[in-house]
Amino acid sequence: MARLHIVRGQWREPRKLPKNVRTATIYRAHGVKVGGITGHACQQPLGEHVWTRQRQERIAAALPTDTFLEERRRTFHNDDAIEMLWQPNAITDGDSLVQFRRADVIVTGNIFTTTQYPLIDVANGGTVDGEINALNQILQRTVFEHQGQGGTLVVPGHGYLSDEHEVVEYRDLVVIVRDRIRALVRSGATLEQVKAARPTADYDTRYGAATGPWTTDMFVEAVYRTLGR
Repeated sequence: MARLHIVRGQWREPRKLPKNVRTATIYRAHGVKVGGITGHACQQPLGEHVWTRQRQERIAAALPTDTFLEERRRTFHNDDAIEMLWQPNAITDGDSLVQFRRADVIVTGNIFTTTQYPLIDVANGGTVDGEINALNQILQRTVFEHQGQGGTLVVPGHGYLSDEHEVVEYRDLVVIVRDRIRALVRSGATLEQVKAARPTADYDTRYGAATGPWTTDMFVEAVYRTLGR
């Protein structure tokens, strides 16, 4: 029996990737996967000395063998034109989108997910406005089939295959939360007061987390600290 998920209150079958699209994996410099269709992320082993040695080995193995310095890199592979597009100061200062033009597929990394708030890594150059700009870049390249649905396939860093509609919803939530936090800051609210105001409350059921590597409070703090950068 095919798996189904709800979109706009209606059930539909999950979408599938075209056969000519197989892998597109994006890594940060410190070895943590930030996007892709296949790949592996580093796991933290027990024991500090073991962790240090294995982490160094995994970082070395995860470093890319082909890099690009320009804003846009083009190549042709597997009968498809592929574009890699640098998105400055989104999740970090080194994120990229990958677009398969013939297959009409965009791989986003963790710029877009269906499972959590954006993991804005402030220490590595991530900003809320850069994240919004990157989401808008995705939307400039998607084409929907009918009423915002269908058309271009969008592969998130985590979650299910999506289309323009899901990216619009995700972009809108980030804009709304940013504007709410900005209004609180302009009224003189401290970080703790902003957190207490729960500016993400209506999205927490779907994207929020109280524990784990990326919590709602961490997202709120990242937005608070990068406003206007």
